[in-house]
Amino acid sequence: MGTSEQDLLDWAAGRATARQEARVTEYFRNTAEARESLYRRALESDASHAEGEAADDLDVGLKDRASRRLVLGIAFAATAVLAVTAGLTALASAQKTRHILRVELDRQAAIAAARRVESQLRIERVAREQAEAYQYQLLLADSAFEDLRFYDASQILQRVPKVQTGWETRRLRYLLSQRPVNTIAMADGHCQIVDLAVDSAGQRAVSTDASGRVLLWDLSRGERLKVLREGRFSKDRRRWLHHYEERELETRPTEWGPCYVGLSWLAGSSHVVGASLDGTVSVFDTNTGEHRVVVKATDPLYTVASSGDGFRVAIGGANGQLFIGTSDALKLVPFGGADRAVTDIVWLAGDHPTIAIGSEDGHVKILRADTLEIVDKVVLPGPIWSLDATRVANDRFLAVGCGMPQIQMFQIDESNQGVRLNPRYVKPLSDADAVHYVRFAPGGMLYAFDDAGRTIAIDHVRNDVLWGFNAISQSERKASSRALRDLGQPKLAFPLRRKGSHIHVLYNDGARVVTTGRDATIKVWSTGRSPRSNTTRISERVGADPRIHFDRSRPEVLWALSAEGKLSAIDSRQNRLIAQRSAHAGGAADIAQGKNGDVVTAGGDNNLGQWALDADGIQRMGVFGHTRPLISAAVSPDGELVVAVDDAGTLVRWDYDTKRHLGTIKLNDQSDARPLTGRLAFSSDGRMLAVFGSGQACRVFETASFKPIKDQPLVAGNGGSAMVWSLRNNDLLLIADDWPRYVARHQADEMLSKSTHELRPESTCVAMINTPDESRIVVLEEEGRIQLLDPTSLMKLYEFHVDLRRGSDIAIDAPGRRLAVAATDGAIEVFETAATDDVVGQQQTVKPVDETDLWRAIELVRESPDALRVVEHGLDVDRKGRIGVLAVRSKPSDLRDEGALTLITVTGEEVAHEAIEVDGTYRDRRVSPLSACLVMRDDGQYVVFRRRLAKRDPYDGDVYYSERTEGGAWRIETIASNVNDGHFPTIQFDQAGKLATIRHFSFGEHAIVSSRRDKNSMTWIHDRQGLQGDGYRLNSRTDAQGAEHLLFKPNRFNNDSAKHVYLYQPPDARAPTVRQTITAAGNVVAPLEFLPDGSPIVMVRPIAGPGDRSRPFFFRRRQERWQRHASLPETDSKLSSNFAVDSRGDILMVSWDARLRQILLWRFRADHWTSTTLVSNEQKTPNWSKVLVDQNDQPIALYGQVHEVPGWLRMVTMRGRSEM
Repeated sequence: MGTSEQDLLDWAAGRATARQEARVTEYFRNTAEARESLYRRALESDASHAEGEAADDLDVGLKDRASRRLVLGIAFAATAVLAVTAGLTALASAQKTRHILRVELDRQAAIAAARRVESQLRIERVAREQAEAYQYQLLLADSAFEDLRFYDASQILQRVPKVQTGWETRRLRYLLSQRPVNTIAMADGHCQIVDLAVDSAGQRAVSTDASGRVLLWDLSRGERLKVLREGRFSKDRRRWLHHYEERELETRPTEWGPCYVGLSWLAGSSHVVGASLDGTVSVFDTNTGEHRVVVKATDPLYTVASSGDGFRVAIGGANGQLFIGTSDALKLVPFGGADRAVTDIVWLAGDHPTIAIGSEDGHVKILRADTLEIVDKVVLPGPIWSLDATRVANDRFLAVGCGMPQIQMFQIDESNQGVRLNPRYVKPLSDADAVHYVRFAPGGMLYAFDDAGRTIAIDHVRNDVLWGFNAISQSERKASSRALRDLGQPKLAFPLRRKGSHIHVLYNDGARVVTTGRDATIKVWSTGRSPRSNTTRISERVGADPRIHFDRSRPEVLWALSAEGKLSAIDSRQNRLIAQRSAHAGGAADIAQGKNGDVVTAGGDNNLGQWALDADGIQRMGVFGHTRPLISAAVSPDGELVVAVDDAGTLVRWDYDTKRHLGTIKLNDQSDARPLTGRLAFSSDGRMLAVFGSGQACRVFETASFKPIKDQPLVAGNGGSAMVWSLRNNDLLLIADDWPRYVARHQADEMLSKSTHELRPESTCVAMINTPDESRIVVLEEEGRIQLLDPTSLMKLYEFHVDLRRGSDIAIDAPGRRLAVAATDGAIEVFETAATDDVVGQQQTVKPVDETDLWRAIELVRESPDALRVVEHGLDVDRKGRIGVLAVRSKPSDLRDEGALTLITVTGEEVAHEAIEVDGTYRDRRVSPLSACLVMRDDGQYVVFRRRLAKRDPYDGDVYYSERTEGGAWRIETIASNVNDGHFPTIQFDQAGKLATIRHFSFGEHAIVSSRRDKNSMTWIHDRQGLQGDGYRLNSRTDAQGAEHLLFKPNRFNNDSAKHVYLYQPPDARAPTVRQTITAAGNVVAPLEFLPDGSPIVMVRPIAGPGDRSRPFFFRRRQERWQRHASLPETDSKLSSNFAVDSRGDILMVSWDARLRQILLWRFRADHWTSTTLVSNEQKTPNWSKVLVDQNDQPIALYGQVHEVPGWLRMVTMRGRSEM
């Protein structure tokens, strides 16, 4: 049914004409009635007058005169009759016109109703289309999350518009942010790590890689302690040689030299046993660093395992070799128990010492350790890559990884007849690739690794997948896949192909997992906050069939009312009981939010109770009395009215403040039976109240008069079970019954009411609730299914199940972050959507204050055909207030954004430009903005830069140090020549103000290089610092106490996906260096700044924040732990890529608001953000901005267009700013 704007205008004009015609008709109707009365009186008067005159004429004998007058009277009467007839005709015409107008008005009303319905249907259609698109995105994100593709899930959620974001979106983002995090990453070399052994305390580890190196590591500090054995190093290639891929052709593995592919740490000792491909068995002493060869076999050895007491060792190798001996002398005895390679061994604890042996042909054999008798065996489809065993209570289990998506699990039964392996079902892993590595952890946990790099945690007791994560990056997974293809050729024995490509977990204590693999890195993961463990189960049982409600004023407080009448207040964040008391002697049935943080409860003692929580516990604030037990309660949105339903199906009303009884209404005249639930619900505007009565009664009242509306909803089964009004549409009511079914009722128009066939219940709905942001309706069904519905189209957007016996109630806290679900047995689970850290600065919006008259803008660089690139570490201000900006001017044809180095200095309002060049090389434009830095000091300016040598060689170059003392000329000297060093440089001065160290990153060595000038020879000395891969995007600072702070991203072969690492070197050089991985849910943004108390602080941009608004937050290091400090409020403006901290501890940022065309200054002080407008009506559009703070704590804002043509740059300072 389509209607145009002209139709609506015609209809409106028609309505106006109809009103005029109605007034005219009324006038003529009144006029006709008056004329009819006049004619009637005239006729009667004239007739009587004529008769009198005729009598007189007869009396006097004038008969002819009487006759004439009689004729005249009759004529006059006829005229009157004609007039009356005309009036009656006019009246009939008016009545007909009125009927026509009435019909037209009815037609217009029907058209208006149809248009209203059409408009609502159009709104619902658009909402449904948007909901379907969002549902598809959410399905993709949820699927990616379940498949452990966390990056893909984050990218999908980033594209969700803010208007469609709901509780489920925030929940998924929260789960993504809480996945296991990499806390420590250690690397030394580029060859993949083949095996790793961890001591029983979990503090130290020994690794062996594909080059043959054996290294000792400190897992707690993330440092390499010792080199136990060096590998094959090529001086010509300047790197370690891969033992598999760079071997000499037509040679046997025993001719390649030692390469240990199996390690085992002997329990209770400092010794590690290693088995090598060249047949060597060695024992390494981790205390002294020495190692000794125990035996030399003729064939390659693949695996080694030691018993739980550390006294016995088993070693397997090619051609079925098996050696078993004691750990004191390691006198090994050969055993030929198979004709295929032994791939893994595990010792089984028990009354009879046994070992499990896996082989290449898929056999798993159980041998007695003393007699080597085979007591049981099984044959599996694939080669046996890993075995592990554990004990849970009195049961022992053996897990096998054999290249299948399903882990093979066996229960080990030990009896007088021997040891038997009984298969135990483990459900296949969803979309998992070949699982080759398995390891048990404490508490019934089992870890599995597949070839896609996924680490999957399984509760093997409950047979359930708990969580997982990707242990290697996407590029490393591709490299691993290529290695699998390359090594899949029959060049090597099959076990070596797995050893050369797979990743594996080597150690876990329930809270940490250590992984190694092809990425040549040992990674320590914290699993204490894994995604699926962030659902809190309230430890306190509050009683059977509880009704729950979050406190509106204190969101952490969860109220629970049990069927026995017990009222509990629980701190749901700390999982503790705050207070508890008996509320109703005769049992209780419902709880509702009252005024001022109070709650109202309905009980079987014929009362409603009003309760509040204070320091002394739960206090009774009042009672609403009645004559029968009450089964439900609700409070109007304005807090003035309290309603309840009793067990006879009667609606009762009270005044909230005075507790005065206002009356009762019988809901079902034909039944006094107890209603199924008696639920009540006010519409959000308070105009309507919906109530379930006895049987199938459902009544909707207008609260102004408490008269029922004309058309009432219908329920089926034994009655209504739950209801809720949509907050988006005050006329839309969603009800559910125990048939079970859902029905949507539109009170404004019956045509819009419908049975929601799309919502197919799995069981009876027991609770419904709106989210506080009005974006979702949450529905809980009896068997634990939770659905989230769009409040306009009522389309299901998301669903999940809770592990509860039978659902009872559901609640959401006031911020909309946490959802609680209660079960009939008293269990309560709370689902988080936001971190519980104490984060400040969370206000949603900040209104800028216009102070443009206090600020001035200075042109630093006018528009030019060159592209301008400001150096990343090229902004500084000295204590005299002079500002320095180091920039690179380049042309579109320049290689890799390089250009000519230019220093811009600002003194007062005077701007100066000068070139920094070496022997007239300014115009060759070979300086990168990532390979230079500037320091402004009172005594001069200091610059470090790297100039690439060859015109087309992107690698080697010279690194220069240049300085200019006060009033002098530039003095430039070479730090290093013909090297791929000098990237991301920083300059450090000692406490005496002398040049101390220049740190930079070497792409040649993939490490941090510290360059310092020798005091005697005045030559530059270069030392490598940290681990291989350290230093990418390096930021180095020295604090007031002389301690050094470094911030960087580990980088190996240009892999830019790692988390930022923080290094802290105390002023005492003898103190150990602290190494920490910043595990924030986002990308850390330089620079590294300091708060007044000396604690470092960084800015983090979230990876999976809201799709249309990025809200960075700040991390500070306090008490040796990185934690949140502040979060930026929501803003549409583009924030600067850096921040500054003044001497008071204020955090400053600059942003560009494209809509208002303003430059804004943001300041965080006293846990609160403020915003100031510095520049308004900016005609140009900047794409870059940064902020500085001068010696007087006055902010300096810089903005402009960089990396694009034309380049330009401006600076904004406060008027009257002075230099010292």
